[in-house]
Amino acid sequence: MYFKIPEEYIFMEKQGWLETQDIVYANDVENKYLWLNDMEWFSLDRIKKYINLAGDEEKFIPFAHTVSYDKWAWYIENNKNISVVLLYNDEDAIQYYAPNFAAGLFRQILNFCSSTEFYDENTLKEINNDDTFCSFDLAKKHLRKWKNSFKELFPEEYIKVIDNIIQHSKLKLIQLDNIKYYAIISPEEEELLVKKYMYSPLINKDIYIQYNRDLIDEIF
Repeated sequence: MYFKIPEEYIFMEKQGWLETQDIVYANDVENKYLWLNDMEWFSLDRIKKYINLAGDEEKFIPFAHTVSYDKWAWYIENNKNISVVLLYNDEDAIQYYAPNFAAGLFRQILNFCSSTEFYDENTLKEINNDDTFCSFDLAKKHLRKWKNSFKELFPEEYIKVIDNIIQHSKLKLIQLDNIKYYAIISPEEEELLVKKYMYSPLINKDIYIQYNRDLIDEIF
């Protein structure tokens, strides 16, 4: 197997954004660790160790995990295509998430905007929830940080989308079945942006390929 770690990840490591001893969550925008919604990074050393032990036939290289510890991984489709997938802890299915690493990062930003419960003074009064996850002002700080952090890594159109969200968005009420919350963009808007900027016929599809789950659990 020939595998080259994506340049974006090497860049992130050089900036010190992956230093897990500095890990913080949504309430700290100034910390050097780069918090990104539901991607919590594995160190480059652990990734290299896994690559060395996994063998030439391994097609999935974990690089981060979710809050529930499902693993984000690079999927080596071939020598030219390295996409992003989600390896579930308790399922054989693997979700195809994005056609490349930059697209995966961008999609996490869009998902932050559509699936997080936000509040400002008006909506906080309406929903009367002191445990609401993130203020609208704090969300914009995260968006500015991601825009500035990824401006050398993202296509220009990704940066324009983020900038447009920062400048023009307002909180909107989202209703999904019996759940109501305020978001920056709707799930439908997220879906349209995903289709426009990272289309692949595999997006959100399940794929079934064997991988070394025991070794992943041992190292990560």
